Amino acid sequence: MKEHLRQLLNEMKDKVLDNLTLVKENEVDIRELLTNPDSYERAFNIQIKYKCNKKLLNENMDYLEVQHKIVNLLSKYGTSDFMKTPIQTLLERSIDIDYFKETIDGRITFNENHPYYRDEQFIDLLLEHFLSIEDYLECNRLTAIKEKVKSL
Repeated sequence: MKEHLRQLLNEMKDKVLDNLTLVKENEVDIRELLTNPDSYERAFNIQIKYKCNKKLLNENMDYLEVQHKIVNLLSKYGTSDFMKTPIQTLLERSIDIDYFKETIDGRITFNENHPYYRDEQFIDLLLEHFLSIEDYLECNRLTAIKEKVKSL
């Protein structure tokens, strides 16, 4: 994970530098446009260049903010076990989110055949969700399943 974050930092750094190069090119174009006679076309072209620069600089601010957060994260937790976890393992864990979404949307039935049927934490997440949408019938069913799972 740590190595992927560093790679991401480098890619964002390159993007910021590319954006700054475009901003400088636009500034050169604006200076050249300012030497032309005053006209609607000149004003329009200058406005387009300014808007482009503003967009690029806002994008850079977003990238810099994310970079700053990643650097802080790495400096605080860079030696933690989580940061040492291979990215593939983290991606595999994200499958849990898909099962949760599929289950609450009703596309996967939560029964004995569900891959997380015996996972009490997963059941607790389901209970929280159905409680929040006030589906008390489903909460009762899940509570009964949870009790059954505890006794196994």
